[in-house]
Amino acid sequence: MISHRFQSSRIQFNFKSLPAPQAQQSQKAIAAAQEHPKLEPGSYYKNVNYVPPDIPPVPSIQHLIQICSKPFEKQLAKNDVTRELRLKDCDVETHILPLLNPSEDPKQGIWITVYDIAGSEYKMMFKATRVRNNIQALTSVGWKHFVEHHGLVNCQDFVTLWAFRNAQTGKLCFVICLRYGLQHEKV
Repeated sequence: MISHRFQSSRIQFNFKSLPAPQAQQSQKAIAAAQEHPKLEPGSYYKNVNYVPPDIPPVPSIQHLIQICSKPFEKQLAKNDVTRELRLKDCDVETHILPLLNPSEDPKQGIWITVYDIAGSEYKMMFKATRVRNNIQALTSVGWKHFVEHHGLVNCQDFVTLWAFRNAQTGKLCFVICLRYGLQHEKV
């Protein structure tokens, strides 16, 4: 019998009751199960238990966050990676519209700053457009740069969004964090 403790960053086990070979196998199995590909900080692999934090996990902008929405998530579709990030009406109504000032009109378009997990800034327009029905979207060259920079793939990757008011400027801002799908290979 072997008596020693194995502690990973997530789980702690005490293997006093296992014979030495079984204890070593258990340690290896736990370590292998907890290994994951290297990702940008704050990126996540597809995980059914994923619950985003209430406040965006971007240390470099924490001092800028004044009023912040709860996060919401979207799996990217083809139009999201080729044209614009389309948002569900219910998400916009619940998470974004309550943060708007009376002078801000999504039908006219609102220029916003979007931050990624590294704190990099992208200028985008949040706009409600009418095609067949009302579509709320993030558009502009800024969204296209964001997609290219992060190598986003439709039908695989997820984005988590937070809307907040900038404490210094009072302007509307977003944070977008990524969760890469299982099949996604980031180069």
